[in-house]
Amino acid sequence: MLITVTGGSGSGKSAYAEKRAGILEPEDKVYIATMEPYDEESFRRIDRHRRMRAGSHYRTIECYRHLEQVNPGEKATVLLECMSNLVANEMFSPEGRGHESATAILEGLHHLASSCRNLVVVTNNVFDAGHAAEESSEEYLGMLGQINRGLAEMSDEMIDVICGVPVPLKLAAPEYGREGVPSEGDSGMILITGGAYQGAEHWAQELAAREYAGSSEKPVTADGRTASDEEMRSAQVLCYFQEWIRRVMQRGGNIDAELDLLLKAGTDRIIATQELGCGLVPVDAFERQYREKNGRISCRLAEMSDAVYRVTCGIPQKIR
Repeated sequence: MLITVTGGSGSGKSAYAEKRAGILEPEDKVYIATMEPYDEESFRRIDRHRRMRAGSHYRTIECYRHLEQVNPGEKATVLLECMSNLVANEMFSPEGRGHESATAILEGLHHLASSCRNLVVVTNNVFDAGHAAEESSEEYLGMLGQINRGLAEMSDEMIDVICGVPVPLKLAAPEYGREGVPSEGDSGMILITGGAYQGAEHWAQELAAREYAGSSEKPVTADGRTASDEEMRSAQVLCYFQEWIRRVMQRGGNIDAELDLLLKAGTDRIIATQELGCGLVPVDAFERQYREKNGRISCRLAEMSDAVYRVTCGIPQKIR
């Protein structure tokens, strides 16, 4: 059994993961600690988690890098915490894997899952505030997003903990192994949203492939990062829609007028965009205006859509 637990900082995901691991009736309980202590704050966090586990009879294995070298035992129920620390250690440590960290960690997870009875992995949702300003931070987000999507594919269960409340993203194994497969009634405009690196664009392509299955026609896809306005208006699948909004606004264009033209050209489309409204309010005036405009446009598109999906860790949930 592989269970992945995600959530924001202070969401209660650690407490839930420990509780979930405990009800698996483990013969041997193993805690894989990935936080490498380097300052006073990290020592405090480690101490807090040790106190949370007090009396739980966990055998602790410290693993800051090279997950593939850990062998907990075939009868062990393993609680690994936390994936975000492991990724940072592998990426930025001289002894780590650098740019190959995502591949190495996913291979390590496959090894770990096959060498124990149960595995519960705690990871972080750090994607809802948009993209990072620094290149290294952006690469880190991309790698963690890739690993979370890989975990979602591997996992028997995936839980998003919000304010201490566990929200199942994946429990059973419906078609595609996901909870969010479209109903037969989905048609017209479909809006897909989610945080950075969550897989909204991939789900848009998958929905389009389902819609055009058996047809000699193929859907035309436009990439909002590079496509012209005309290409956006003529395509059936619009990916990175938030980047098209940014480009129109950066050149001084009237995004509301351009959106009207796009919608006038047809509303039978699949649109994948990104949630940008979480996190701190940007200091830069343009970024504030862009973030708010992106949210307003997403609301307008959602009202017009026949179906709305939110993708988390590659798992789509139909929210309307």
